[in-house]
Amino acid sequence: AWAAGDGARIYHRPGSSLNNGILTIEPASLNFGFVAVGDSSPRVLTFYNRSRSSLTINSVAPTVGGLSGDLVYSPAPPQTIPAGGSLAMNVSFRPTTDRDFTGELIIFSNDPDGNVAAGISGRSASHGWVLKANLPNSAGQTVVDLQMVSDTIGYAITSTRFYKTTDGGNTWTQLSVPTSYPLRALHFTSTSTGYIAGGRSDYRFPRAMILRTSNGGSSWATVYSSSSNPVMDLHFASDKSAYGYAVTEANGKVYGSVLRSTNGGTSWSPVNKPSFFDGLAVHAVSSTEVFVATGARVYRSSNSGSSWTQVIYNGSDTIRDIYFSGSSYGYAVGDHGTMWRTLIGGDTSSEWSRVTSFTTEPLNRVHVGSFYDAWVTTSASASSGRIYRTRDRGVNWEEELSQSLYAGPSNLKPTVVWARNANLAVALGTEGCVRRYEAYLSDPVGIAVAPPVLDFGTAAQGQQITRTFTLRNAGAKTLLVSNARVNGSEVGNDDFKWTTSLPFSITPGGSRTVSIVAFNRAPGPVSAQLEIVTDGVDPTTTVELRSAVPVPPAVVVFQTSPPGLSLRIDGVTRTAPVAYTIVESSAVSGEWLAGSSHSIEALDPQTVAGQDFAFSAWDPAEDRLFSYTAEMRSRTYTAHFVVSQSGSGGGGGQGFAAMAGNGGGNPPPGVNTGPYIRLSNATLTAPALGNFTATGAALLSVDLIDISLTTTPLILRPNPSTAPVAEITSSAWRFLYSSASGSVQLSAQSPALKLVGNAVTPPSSLDLYFNSAGHFRGNFSLPQGWKVAPGLLEFGPSSLTLAHTNFFYLASFGQARLLREPDGNWAYTPTLNLEFRDGPFTNTIALPSSIMRLTLPGTTTEFVELHGGAGSKFELRRSASGNYTALLNNVGLDLMGQSVGAFSGTASTSGQITFSAAPPASPFVLGPFRWHASGTSTLYWNVKNGALSFNLAGGTLKDSGNSVP
Repeated sequence: AWAAGDGARIYHRPGSSLNNGILTIEPASLNFGFVAVGDSSPRVLTFYNRSRSSLTINSVAPTVGGLSGDLVYSPAPPQTIPAGGSLAMNVSFRPTTDRDFTGELIIFSNDPDGNVAAGISGRSASHGWVLKANLPNSAGQTVVDLQMVSDTIGYAITSTRFYKTTDGGNTWTQLSVPTSYPLRALHFTSTSTGYIAGGRSDYRFPRAMILRTSNGGSSWATVYSSSSNPVMDLHFASDKSAYGYAVTEANGKVYGSVLRSTNGGTSWSPVNKPSFFDGLAVHAVSSTEVFVATGARVYRSSNSGSSWTQVIYNGSDTIRDIYFSGSSYGYAVGDHGTMWRTLIGGDTSSEWSRVTSFTTEPLNRVHVGSFYDAWVTTSASASSGRIYRTRDRGVNWEEELSQSLYAGPSNLKPTVVWARNANLAVALGTEGCVRRYEAYLSDPVGIAVAPPVLDFGTAAQGQQITRTFTLRNAGAKTLLVSNARVNGSEVGNDDFKWTTSLPFSITPGGSRTVSIVAFNRAPGPVSAQLEIVTDGVDPTTTVELRSAVPVPPAVVVFQTSPPGLSLRIDGVTRTAPVAYTIVESSAVSGEWLAGSSHSIEALDPQTVAGQDFAFSAWDPAEDRLFSYTAEMRSRTYTAHFVVSQSGSGGGGGQGFAAMAGNGGGNPPPGVNTGPYIRLSNATLTAPALGNFTATGAALLSVDLIDISLTTTPLILRPNPSTAPVAEITSSAWRFLYSSASGSVQLSAQSPALKLVGNAVTPPSSLDLYFNSAGHFRGNFSLPQGWKVAPGLLEFGPSSLTLAHTNFFYLASFGQARLLREPDGNWAYTPTLNLEFRDGPFTNTIALPSSIMRLTLPGTTTEFVELHGGAGSKFELRRSASGNYTALLNNVGLDLMGQSVGAFSGTASTSGQITFSAAPPASPFVLGPFRWHASGTSTLYWNVKNGALSFNLAGGTLKDSGNSVP
C-alpha cells in the first residue's frame, strides 16, 4: 500500500502480521471505541527493535483526513529504541468533533525494511441520549403521552399520574389531577394552558372525559364528560387556534367518535366520523384540515370533520400515531415497524409513501425536531428499548439508544418522544424512565443505575428479610456513593434499612452489590422511596422498596358462656361458638361480606341437656337482640347466661348435675336409649398442667356425645421448675358424636400446638368430620413458618383440605417458601393453588427470574444460580389412566456469573424421563479457554426397561481466539 504526503513518496509493509521486519509493533490495531467529544480514550502501542543497532521512530501519522489533531502521543516522536529494546507509546484519541473512522496509523522510522502501520478505528459524538432520574412514584408505570411546550417546560402522563418539568426534562414533579379514570392523552396550547383526556373502557359503563388547566396543572376543570367511550387522543391546530379535535375508541357495543371544539377547548361536541371508527390518534394541521387514525387506516378531512377521505390503508397493522411538522411534512407509524411519510401534505393516498421497514418492532410515537430530523419510539411491548432517528427527512433511519454512551439499561424502554430541535429531545417510557438527547458533558461524569423496584415479597409479621441489588456506574468517571435515605430518613426508617457501609466508590463500568432489610413490623403492604446520594450526573437515584405481611383474616366469633348454648343468627338457630370470616367480595358459606348487616339474638330462656339457662349480658355490651355490621377486623362477642332457678334441671347454681335412667323427665333430643349424663356450666382445673382450666357443658350417652368447652392454655413441663416442652393454646372446642349417623365431628377456634416455644400446627381453625361409611373431611389453617423440611420447605399462611368420600381429595391454598439461602432469604416464595384427587388434575407453579443463588464462602461472588425465563414453570399432572408426569420447563443455570444453558425435562410414572439443554447465547469462559456450544443436547431414558439414548451437541473450544482441535 502507498500513502503520499508533502510531495514525498512513502510506503509501509502491508498486512496484519507485522513481525517480519526489524521494527515490529503490538497490537496490530487500535480500537478506541465510542468516545464523547472532549473525553479521552488511551491505548498502548508497543514497538520492538529486533536489530543489533538502535532504531529511531521519526514520526507517526494517520491516513484518516482531519484526525491528526485528535490523536495525542506520549512519549511523542522522535524516539530512539536501543538494539533489542522496546518502546511503549500511549496513543490517546481526544475527539474535537463527531466522527466515525477506520484507517491506519503510519510509523515512519529508519528501519531499512520500510515503514510499518497499525490499524485504527473509533467513533466520537458530542450528543446522545442520557439517562436521568425516573419520574417520582413511577414504579410499574408507563408514560403514555408527553409534550415539551418550550425548551424548559413540559408535561407527561401515565395512566394514573401527571408530571411537569421546568428544566427541560432533567427533573420532574408529580401534580395531582381530580380524576380516577385512566389518562390517555394530553395537549398544551401554551406553557400554562392545556388538556388531559381519558376515561374508562367498559362496554357496560364507559366514560369519556377531558380536563382543562390554565395554570400549568395546579388546578383543573372538567370541560367534557360523557357516558361514552374514553378519549384516546386530542390535538389543537396551533397555540393560537380555537379549533381542537379529539377521538374516542370503539367498544363491544358502539363505535368511537370524533369530537371538536371551536372555542379553545371550553366545550366539545361530536362531528361526522369515518365508518367503523375506532379512534387511536388525531393531528390537526389547521382549523379545517385534520387527520385521524382508526385501526389500520388514516383518514383526512379538509372541512373540519364534515367529511372524510381515506389516505392510508395499512393492511392488518394498526396505526398508532400521526404527526406533521407544518402542513407538508408528516409521518404515520404503527405495528410491525410500519411507517408512512409525506413531504407534500398527504391530501390523497398518492401523496403518502411507505418507508422501507427498518424494524419489526411496534412503533408507538413519532416526532419531528427540525427540517431534517425526526425520532420514533417503540411501544412497551418491544423486546428492548429503542429510539430511531432520521437525519434526512425519513430516507434513512438509525437506532440511537444503543449508540449513546450514557443511555442506561435497555430494559427501561422509551415509549414517547418529543423534540425541540436537532440537539434537544426528551423520551420517557416504562417504569417512568427519563432520557434526554443532549450535549455530552465535557468532563467525564458518573451515572448511577439501579433497578426501579426492589420487591421483598411476602413475609411473616416481625420477620426481617434482606434483599440485594446491583448498583452500576454507567458513566466515565468514578462514582462516589455518599449517603442513602429511606423516605427522607438517613439510612432507613421503621420499615426498611440500608445495611451496606457508606461511603464507597464504583469505577466506570463497575458495580456494587448493596443490601436492604425489610422489618415487616405490621400486617399489610408497605412501600418506601430509597434515595441513593451520589456525585453523579443526577445527585439522587431512586428505588421503590416494597414488602408485605399477610393480613390475618378478619373473623367474628359469637360464643356463649357457658359454651354450647344456642344463638339465633339471621333467623337461624346455631349452637355456639359460631364464627364467620369477613371478606371484601364474593362471600361463600361461612363468610360475610364487609358492610353487610346481620341480626344476632341470644335465646332466652333455653334448655340444654335438661338444664335451663337465662340470658344475662353480652360482652361487649349489646342488647339481647342486636344488629351487627360486618367489618374488616376480628371481634368476639360472648353471651353470658346464668342457670335458671326455676328450671327442671334440679339443683340450680354452678357445678356438676347428673341424671341417670329413664326417670326425671324426657331425655334430651338425640338420646333414644339411656342412661345419659349431663354436665352444665362445669369447670375443671388442673394445677399440675399450668393451672389448665376447661369450662363448658357436656351430654354423654350411648346415642349422643356433645361437648362444648372453652379452655385456657394446657402446658406440659417435665417438672415445675423447667421450661414447658409443649403447649396447646387457649381455644373453644366442640365435640359431637351421633350413633344415628355414625359421624364424629371435632371443631376448634384458634388452637395452636407449640413445641419448645415454636408454633407448629394450626393457630386459627380446625374442622374434622368422620362417619361410619369411612368418609372423612379435614379443614386446617396453617400458620406462617410451618416447617415441613427446615431450610428446604415451609408453608403458611395457607389452608389445607383433606377428604375422602367416593374419592380421595387433597387441596392446599396459600403460600410456600422454598430453599433457604445463606443470607436467610428464601429463594422462592410462590402462591400455591394445588389440588390432588383420584382423577385427572394439573398443578402448575410459575418459576421466578431468580430461583436459587449460592455464593462462594466469605464473598458476594455468585457460584451457582438457577433462574427462570420465558415460560419457566414446574408442573405436576395426573392423567385419567392414573399416570403422573412431572415437567420442568426452561430453567437457566449460571456458573460463576456465566450462562451454562437452559434446561427442560419431564419424568413420569410410566418410567420415561426426557431431558434437554439449550446452549447459551454467549460462550462459556474458563481461564484462557472459551467453549462455544451449538445445538441442543438431549437425553431419553426409560427406567423400567433400561432403554437409554442421548445426543450431545457439538461445539468449539478456543484458546486465546484459536480453535483447539
